[in-house]
Amino acid sequence: MAQVYPPLRNLAARSLYLSGTLDLWRSAATRLDAVIKRGRVARRLQRGTLVFMFHRLVEEPNPFRPGYPVDQFEFFCRHLAEHYEVLPLCELERRRVAHTPSGAVGISFDDGYADNYELAFPILRKYNLPATVFITTGCMEGKRLLWTSRLSWVVEHARAPEGRTVPVLGLELDLSSRDARARSNALLTERMKDITHVEREQIIDHLALELGVEDFSELHRTEMLTWEQLREMDRNGFQAGGHTVHHTILSRISPGLLLREVAECKEELEGYLDRRIETFAYPNGDPNDFTDEVVETVRRTGYRAAYTTVFGANGARQHPHQLRRVTVYGADQAEIALQIERFFYMV
Repeated sequence: MAQVYPPLRNLAARSLYLSGTLDLWRSAATRLDAVIKRGRVARRLQRGTLVFMFHRLVEEPNPFRPGYPVDQFEFFCRHLAEHYEVLPLCELERRRVAHTPSGAVGISFDDGYADNYELAFPILRKYNLPATVFITTGCMEGKRLLWTSRLSWVVEHARAPEGRTVPVLGLELDLSSRDARARSNALLTERMKDITHVEREQIIDHLALELGVEDFSELHRTEMLTWEQLREMDRNGFQAGGHTVHHTILSRISPGLLLREVAECKEELEGYLDRRIETFAYPNGDPNDFTDEVVETVRRTGYRAAYTTVFGANGARQHPHQLRRVTVYGADQAEIALQIERFFYMV
């Protein structure tokens, strides 16, 4: 969720942050929240709980593998450690249901990229912060690749057809420059979300063949977490949650396949990690991606909480299997600090 702050708003954010006014507001707001929640009054003024969502971190910008800058993530973690209570998601959910006063937040990552171990894990350990990584089990160790990763690799490394674009799904892929390829990849990725898994795989295979991209070995080797890495993370506060076997959008498949995607993911994680897996995140996670049938299947499978990508905080009445998350954005530390406080009231 990208946003550019107008100059005056940016100046106001900096002033609040640097002057200490934001710290005073935070302290007063949490005390007021305690009073309001004890009295179960003024629901509109109550602070919800926040779950922050990331996918991957990057050291350098790469439009084909976009992620959150690692230096900004370090500031984000330091800021949370100094000003908020960061909890494992199951404990955060217990607090939410109990109407506990909120300065509490959770951190989550989706999919299971290798940089979660290489870049995020050391920072989380440095600040002693728990987090959850929602795992697509079929992609562990790069045995399979997310279709988005494969598509980006093809577009990035394609041989450009001389003097023409490449037609696909009503789009004309322009491969004439790196910027053009990045734009083409973004457009095609969005278009391909609306077709079936089989159709996506067929299109990517066809594009790879037509554009001369045969070698995916580096991607298989470096893209995703290994089970050994995940076990180390899970033992040290960066716990695993479920995210299906194949990252399938669950509202678009049969009931039988839906159950397998949800249940087999849980079973495999529990087998490798030797503990119960109680949290889940819906692939893609938009409102159209989790029907009542999907939500009920996730609940019956034994997940205590499930997370969407719907933007917002979670009040006490939020459905435990339709929990919302937020994303921090912007490069300025003052903006990020102010955003976090604002997000508590997006209930």
